[in-house]
Amino acid sequence: MDPYIAGIDSCFNAGPSHYSATKSEIDLTNFNNVRFEWNQCTDGGLFKIYIWEDAGGLPGDDIFSELQLTDNSAGWNHSIISTSSISNSGDLWVGIREYTATQAIGMDTDNEGCSTVDNGDGWEELEGGNLAYRLTTCLDDNPAGCFSTGCPDNYVCLDDWENNCVSSDCDCNEDAGGWVCDDDCNGGTCFLTGCMDSDACNYNLVALVDDGSCAYELDCAGICGGGAVEDICGICDGNSINEEECAQYYCNMELASYLTFGQGTSDITGFYQDGREFAVIGLIQDDAAAFVDITDPFNPFEVGRIGGTPSIWRDLKYWNRHVYIGTEAEDGVKVVSVDDPDNPTLVNTITDFTNSHNIHIDADGYLYVV
Repeated sequence: MDPYIAGIDSCFNAGPSHYSATKSEIDLTNFNNVRFEWNQCTDGGLFKIYIWEDAGGLPGDDIFSELQLTDNSAGWNHSIISTSSISNSGDLWVGIREYTATQAIGMDTDNEGCSTVDNGDGWEELEGGNLAYRLTTCLDDNPAGCFSTGCPDNYVCLDDWENNCVSSDCDCNEDAGGWVCDDDCNGGTCFLTGCMDSDACNYNLVALVDDGSCAYELDCAGICGGGAVEDICGICDGNSINEEECAQYYCNMELASYLTFGQGTSDITGFYQDGREFAVIGLIQDDAAAFVDITDPFNPFEVGRIGGTPSIWRDLKYWNRHVYIGTEAEDGVKVVSVDDPDNPTLVNTITDFTNSHNIHIDADGYLYVV
């Protein structure tokens, strides 16, 4: 992903002797130089750089122009231009005048409303996208990661075309000798990143920028995209390499002899997570389920319980760091997060129905209730 614009996915030419521009909110007061950046689709070509004042939401009088003849290559380019004679603290427009040899400019078609074009009949808003022109007062190359600084974890700072055509721009700290990002994302917007493929097991419904993290399979520990596999003894993420080693595992644990479960139990399931093993026991009396750490089979201990209506029937399932509890009592289906296995937490209760006899979760994460 390009750090400046969410996605350069098309190319645009205005044509010889025609102009194109993108709005830029930047204060040039007290700056002798500014960095003009543009994205072009192929190598070569030439054009004339222009800066215009804003006139009612369109480019007005030009206040700077300069030929750009060399070092024009496919992708992002920049040119340091002198702006010592310019004093402007409001909106500006930056762009180019094209010639026959001018190569197509990169365009983001996911957004529009911040670019204009003059084909000889005056300025008009460019339909179908925004052109990849921008100004910044930082003259050096932007170090990798600068645009994620100032945002929370799993967020990225990008141009927000819907926010008055403001570009994300790091402050230039001359004393520090480089780019400095503060915590407000410097005019851009912090967008949540994540997997945006609904077929993936780690699909993030609210993510706005795909980070390439999509995974499609659960490992033996129930972790989406995890690498745990069962060893020869059937132990998830175990390290046994021959069958003789399997004899060391104590496979007949009687949990009831270690712990007290009131009037009895109605179902049991288990899961392996983060190097530990757990049992989840459906209870009959005052609680829906008990969560027990059985990593050491000789010293199991209870880590928590989830309350519920007394019932002689419960059905338990584990999927993707959550335990689902169905019951013939009128409790719906309880959804318990075990992301922190030492603190099982009720995060949702599905109440589209009152009770159930069996529940099932398929490999795609669909819950079936009988």
